[in-house]
Amino acid sequence: MKKYSVFSHTADIGIKGAGRNLAGLFICLAKALATLLKTEQNKNKPVTARIKLSAPDTETLLVAWLNEIIYLNSKKRAVFDKFKILEISPGFLKAEIYGKKIIAGARPPREIKAATFHKLKILKSAAGFSAKVILDI
Repeated sequence: MKKYSVFSHTADIGIKGAGRNLAGLFICLAKALATLLKTEQNKNKPVTARIKLSAPDTETLLVAWLNEIIYLNSKKRAVFDKFKILEISPGFLKAEIYGKKIIAGARPPREIKAATFHKLKILKSAAGFSAKVILDI
């Protein structure tokens, strides 16, 4: 008798958000991402980073924005949970992000590898913008 089996597994998690404008949407989704990356932080060690990104379209810019936050979370060993968009257009973003250093040895509840383009679409309505993003875990 066979002791193993093969089965389908989706190793992803999604976030969705909305904002009155593109800046509001990008900040909303960054905050959703921060809740997934949250771990023990050292409140005495604030961290700031500047982000400047260019992309051919808004969807690519959104994925680049979230992936840059994921990268900086790992590189600086910090959780970023405050975001200030200084400038944004459909192909350009300049921002400052703020967070706290992670306590040595602390680990996030899950590792987020990347934001993906899977089923990504930014929708515009009278209320503003909304989007769903699938994150690879």
